[in-house]
Parts: sequence; C-alpha cells; structure tokens
Amino acid sequence: MSATQQAEHLPADTTSPLAETVERINALNTYRTYRMGIPDDTEGWVRLSRFADAGMLSTWFEALVGQLDDRHAAAVALGRTVVSTVVLPWAFPVLVESRFPLGSADDTAVHRHAQGWIDAVAYGYERVAVLPDDPAAGWSDVEVVPDREALLDALAEKLVEVEPFFAALRSVYRLGWAVLWGELADQVGTAALWLARLMNRNRWAAWRDAEMIFDRLQIRQAQARVRPRVFPVAWSGGEELFAVRGTCCLNYRTVKEPTPEGKEYCTTCPLRSDTWRMPLLQEQLEGKPAT
Repeated sequence: MSATQQAEHLPADTTSPLAETVERINALNTYRTYRMGIPDDTEGWVRLSRFADAGMLSTWFEALVGQLDDRHAAAVALGRTVVSTVVLPWAFPVLVESRFPLGSADDTAVHRHAQGWIDAVAYGYERVAVLPDDPAAGWSDVEVVPDREALLDALAEKLVEVEPFFAALRSVYRLGWAVLWGELADQVGTAALWLARLMNRNRWAAWRDAEMIFDRLQIRQAQARVRPRVFPVAWSGGEELFAVRGTCCLNYRTVKEPTPEGKEYCTTCPLRSDTWRMPLLQEQLEGKPAT
C-alpha cells in the first residue's frame, strides 16, 4: 500500500496534530463532522477535485431547482456549497487552532447531506503547517511557518484554488465572478466570528484575521473585491459582532408567503437596513422577542 493509500485509510483516532485539531473542531461544532481518513463507503463522499466536474454540478443544480423552484436561487445555493468545500477543510483549522492542513483537492473529501449542504470533512493525510510556538512544532509531518502572516498567506493561496470549481459552476449557470468570490469572503467572515463566539475569543481579533484573509484574496484574485462588513451589536451581555454579508443568499425568493416584517430575510442580509437588523440581532442575543 502506498503512503497516499495508507493516509486515506487512517483510523479516526489517529494521534497527530491534525487529528487533534479535528477533535477540537468536532467538540465545538455539532453542525458538521470532521474526521481523519476518507471512508471506504463513498456514499455521499466527494473528493474536492471532483468539484471541477461540471457534469456532477449540473446534476446537483437540477436537483436544487426542483427543491427551490428558482433557477437563480438554486445556482446561488450551489455556489454556497462549492465555496464551503474550501472554507471548511482549509479555513476552519486555521481559525480554530492556527493549523493549516497541507493536503490537496485529491486527498481531501467532503460529504454532501441529502438536502445539499456539506455536513462532513475528511482528510486523507496528516501533514499540517503550524506556528513556531505550537506544541506540535518539530513533530513529523509538521511544517513550521515563521508567523501568522505566513500562515494566512498559505491559506489564501489554497482558497483561490477554488477558481476551477467556480468555472465549472459557471458552465452550468452563469453566476457572476464577483458573486462567487464574494460568497467566499462572506463564509470566511461569518466563520471567523462564529468560531470566536463558540470559543469565547476576542471577536475584534477574529475579525482582523478575516480582514487579513480578505486582503490576501484580493491581492491574488482581483475579482475578490466584494466582502462582508462588521456590525457591532450592543446587548445586556456587552457587545457582539456580526458579519453583514456582501452578497445575498436569495433565500427570501424561495419563501412562498413573504411576511410584512421581512422574516424571510437573513438578519445579516445586505439588502436590509441596519435599522431593521439591529433589534432582530438584539432579540437573538437576549433570547426574547424584540418590541
């Protein structure tokens, strides 16, 4: 068995820096599952390199059209799925533990939920990059980068590898490049604040990380100019930060009976005003209805 084949069949409890990070992400996030080793049972599992296959995306797109009855909303939804195939495997470990997986699209896989979203990530390798003060520095299969700026550079380089996936999606339905790159920035910004909230870390520091990633993406890809903006919300527990999206998910278009108060819109929708979203986010934080 080759080294690659061995890595792909790593047991889920393999002890390594990346396996440790996988366990910590799983402890934080019950919405998705991370694991070491790509399962033999490939039902629902897709290697990232397959997202450059327009045929596969076309099949998924038509299924979404059937669910949403809106071709443009279906394309945007599929775009979210495609973006998450790079944000979940590469950005989450960096944002959670400053560890960057050193694999490729061929030896990383995601699992697609029956409703179309990505609900699991699998790594077929153990290689990882860390900062000099990481306890794993010096371990085998560990590369040490000089500082956080270098770590974020490596992450940005990996994230822009999503471009062939975008090209495949655009051959199925012609979404604008700015929309797709904007979705990437939106997911990074939202994830940075959400994970900081789960870990009780400084939100402004998390947002600065997100902004550094946005800047690095735009240096590497000029069309990556749409980005979310930070939105501070004061509540009884202090201050919380949210990311108002730069792109719209279009979920409101799939609601059959819109409400006068606009409940079909996300609270961080760019189409809605800050005056509208503020009481809703305060209500969410306080756990009681806004008046």
